[in-house]
Formats: sequence, structure tokens, C-alpha cells
Amino acid sequence: MNNEELPYEKRYPRIAREKLVIPRTMEGTLNLDFYDVAKELNDILSDTPGYVGLAPVGSRTRGYARQGSEQESDVDVLFFYDSSKTSRHEFEFARHSAISAVQNSQGKTIDSGFPINVTHMGIVYSLLPLSRGQTQETQLGFLFAQTAIGPHIDESRKQVAEYLKTFPSPSRAKAIRGLADATVALEMKFEDRIYRMNIPKDELDKMWSGRQQQWEKQIVESIKLYSS
Repeated sequence: MNNEELPYEKRYPRIAREKLVIPRTMEGTLNLDFYDVAKELNDILSDTPGYVGLAPVGSRTRGYARQGSEQESDVDVLFFYDSSKTSRHEFEFARHSAISAVQNSQGKTIDSGFPINVTHMGIVYSLLPLSRGQTQETQLGFLFAQTAIGPHIDESRKQVAEYLKTFPSPSRAKAIRGLADATVALEMKFEDRIYRMNIPKDELDKMWSGRQQQWEKQIVESIKLYSS
């Protein structure tokens, strides 16, 4: 049987190790709702002091969203902000107001967690341990997500790139690899949802390894672009 003729859950491990963004449901149906949610959120917040941007993440971007049921998947969104330009309280007020407005207009539940502070010190705190080969739980890698949009995303990516340039080559490589590892580790926290596809463990291991390589490639290419 041709690979394209296989059921979606059988094709999923290969797709997920080759593509970071998979806008599909667990049945393989195209699902682009998160783009509309992200665009409206970004439009509302674009002039908000301290707002950097946002990145849709989660099941709707990784190909295993639940759709059309009482348990329809949330739209998971990470927000980036700069605390040197606003207080956490003021940004949180603006963020929650935007989320409420978009949930009402689009009829989707938005899950956003805590906003990510991308000041210089926030970047240093995330990357310095990684450059030394230490483990660091950080969401900074999602700043380089293909889904990320926002008025100051490019500026923040350039800031990360410029900081990484200060490291010797081996330390820079460790930091980038560590950033990719941390990003995939966060994705793996939701591995239980993928288990519903009954994917064999060896295929899952290959899938996560492939995603780690894809994230590392994505970050490296972005660093080259923004440091040139």
C-alpha cells in the first residue's frame, strides 16, 4: 500500500518528524482555526506597550486536535512580552481582555499559560545554562516557531541571535541544541494525547528525535538570518 493511502494515524509519525507545523485534527482533517484566532489576538494587541508577539502551539498546530465534539481542543497560544516596556500587571490585563474578546468572537476556548518575558536578562537566563551543557526548562524556543507572529518578533529573534554570537562556537552549538531539546521536552508533556493513535514506541522515539532535529534546524536558520 502506498504510504499516502495509509490511515492518518499510521502516517502521523513520519509527518511529525518532518514537519513542525501540522494543522490537522486527529482524523487528519485540515484545521486552520488557530490562524484566525492568532491573527485577531495579534491585531488587538499590536499597539499594546510591551507586546512582542504570540505563537499558536499545542495540538492544533501538531496534528492531533479534537474537533467538532464536546471536548474540542483549546487553541493554545504563547504570548511574548518585554517587561522593560510595561508592567506584568498591565500586560496581563491587556492579554486577558484580548483573549476574552476573541473567545467571544470566534467561539473557541483559548489556553495561554504564562507570558514569556523576552528582555535581555530573560534571554540570558534561558541560554547561559544551555551554553554550558546544563538542562534548562524554557519556552524561548517557541519564539522561533513558524507560527509566531507579532510586531516585535523579529527584534526579539535578532536579540537572541546577537547574544548567541557572543558565545564561542562550541558553547553556541550547545545552547541551540539545548533550546531545541527544551522545546521538544515541552511538546512531549502532551504525549498522552498522541498515545490515542496507538503509535508503537519505536516510532514515537524516531518521531521525537526527528522533531528535535527539525527544531534545531529551524533555530539555526533563524539565527543565521537575524545575525547577518
